Amino acid sequence: MRFFDRLSNGWKLVKTSLNVIESEKTLLLFPVLSTLALILVCATFLGGGYFIFGDQILTAADTIEGSSSEVNPLAYVLAFAYYFVTYFIIIFFNSALVHCAVQVLNGEQTSLSEGMEYATSKLDKILVIILPLSYPKPKIFASTSSLFIRMLKISNSPLN
Repeated sequence: MRFFDRLSNGWKLVKTSLNVIESEKTLLLFPVLSTLALILVCATFLGGGYFIFGDQILTAADTIEGSSSEVNPLAYVLAFAYYFVTYFIIIFFNSALVHCAVQVLNGEQTSLSEGMEYATSKLDKILVIILPLSYPKPKIFASTSSLFIRMLKISNSPLN
């Protein structure tokens, strides 16, 4: 595909997206709600993590950058939980948004609550996407594998 064809297709996609938003302005609430939830999660994890682990949270950040200090393993559990919850929020609200956008493109009416109900009905699939292991073939996803690799690099693991 030539450059100007791709540019033309991209422009058509932008116009279609703007038409969808113009016809259903409630779609703009999904990113707002997702952002508010992520801010709340960040405040909770950072505040709670600092309260529980104190300066070890800062030491964990320094360790990732190359320092050799020991870090409480629970700090890594907290980091994994943070990854899990933030990815869950992102995928949950995006699936609700996509469902509503598809309905608008099909000429149907939609609402914020309908998108949330759809995303809630797909919780099992959302969790499978987020969990580091999925059945029947174990797969390690990017968020957990990158955290795991960092843990191995900075630990005294025999795998180093």
